[in-house]
Amino acid sequence: MKPYAELAQHPEGSTEWLQQRNEGIGSSDCSVIFGLSSYDSPYSLWLQKTGQTPLNPPVDERTQELFTMGHALEPVIRTLTAERVGKGISKPPAAFASVKRPWQRYNADGMTEDGVLFEAKNVSWFKRAEWDGQISDHAEMQVHHGAAVTGATHAIVAALI
Repeated sequence: MKPYAELAQHPEGSTEWLQQRNEGIGSSDCSVIFGLSSYDSPYSLWLQKTGQTPLNPPVDERTQELFTMGHALEPVIRTLTAERVGKGISKPPAAFASVKRPWQRYNADGMTEDGVLFEAKNVSWFKRAEWDGQISDHAEMQVHHGAAVTGATHAIVAALI
């Protein structure tokens, strides 16, 4: 039996997608909870998850540009990484929720045919030191969280800096 249930995949940014993300703790929430996010605080995340702020709060122009570029470049990073590692990597058709902990959610940037998780990152040059010889803490937390949901034992993380 799989350790996860597949959830409906909604268009990123849609009201349904935001509602589904608000119903649990996703891998992007981990760095917020641990106080390592540049975009949110544990308190603001709590306000979001308890419905005390809008589903899609406004963000400043700079942050919106980072999000836009990250989403646009994710498929490019996935394709180039697949070529470099010699494995097919595709976007899963569903989001995942842990069977044991249904509040624990994971939206993978990709997975290989043999179940290896994939996370794509588009990193601003001023954060490049976080990637110097290592995976950034944020990305590492994401794949550990994803592994806890899916039961995966390996992950590929690719960053375009």
